Amino acid sequence: MKIIRKTIVSLLIVFTLLFAIEKAYDLFLLRNTELKNSFVANHSINAAILIHGTCVPYTMLIPDSIKAQTGLKTYNLADYHSDYAENYLSLYLYLKKNKNPKYLFLYASPECFDETYNEFNSLRYSYFMDDKLVNEVIKDMNPNYYKWTFIPFFKYTFDNKQIHYKAFIGLNKIRTKNMETTYPTGYYPAYDVKNNKYIHFKSAYPKGHCFKWSKKRAFYLKKIIELAQKRNFRIILYESPILHSYAKQQRKRIEIIQKIKSFAKHNKIDFITFDTLAICSNKSNFITTVALTNEASEKFSSIFGKYIQTKYLK
Repeated sequence: MKIIRKTIVSLLIVFTLLFAIEKAYDLFLLRNTELKNSFVANHSINAAILIHGTCVPYTMLIPDSIKAQTGLKTYNLADYHSDYAENYLSLYLYLKKNKNPKYLFLYASPECFDETYNEFNSLRYSYFMDDKLVNEVIKDMNPNYYKWTFIPFFKYTFDNKQIHYKAFIGLNKIRTKNMETTYPTGYYPAYDVKNNKYIHFKSAYPKGHCFKWSKKRAFYLKKIIELAQKRNFRIILYESPILHSYAKQQRKRIEIIQKIKSFAKHNKIDFITFDTLAICSNKSNFITTVALTNEASEKFSSIFGKYIQTKYLK
């Protein structure tokens, strides 16, 4: 009996310690304002224009350039390697702390609907799991991760690349009372401006890539549209410039673009493309097949802002 009692007491102590460490990590990550969701949770941004989507808008659309053309405060809510389920949660968390934007411009391309590209990152939302909706989406998108999160601190031991370092940054921000971030507009400049990866795409897909339409991706895009309509702000889908020579390597690209247009029309929202811009013809403007260099991003952001001003603000 003594052994059993000691074992139970020991387990209770371990679980209590792990629970306390988990809550500490929740707090540290929430205060790490270098993480976009944490910055949003700690600040009132209240932008009139939101840019959202994957790493493509994350490194391509510059809020200050858009504001210079429109006169409206702009914030880039996009995050790297995110899918529509993540975009849905990020928008939901943003709206919990901020006023509704007037416009949401959401990136939509064939890559966004193909599960070969990007994936759901549970750890990006792990410290928001006290929220019912966040829980539901994580459970839906990553059930193998979710089913073990009842164990204290386990959610931070599952594929936890750099999570401890990020928590340490949060702890240091608490210590220094610094709740600012390196990139307050949400835009993150591209880091690789010299190495165009088109050649890597050609070697990885010598016969090109054939796009597939993911019903799961479309489901969460619909959720984003419904959230925007419920909160009464306008959502516009857009595709940014792509390298023309890259498009030739993609089978079913035109079909998927048409499907996005039909999807947008069915939901009574706009879908705009920029595939006729001169930028698209010059490989030197791209660092990947769909991402522009910093210099080209500045040009496109100005074009994008002018388009918004002409199309939606006059």
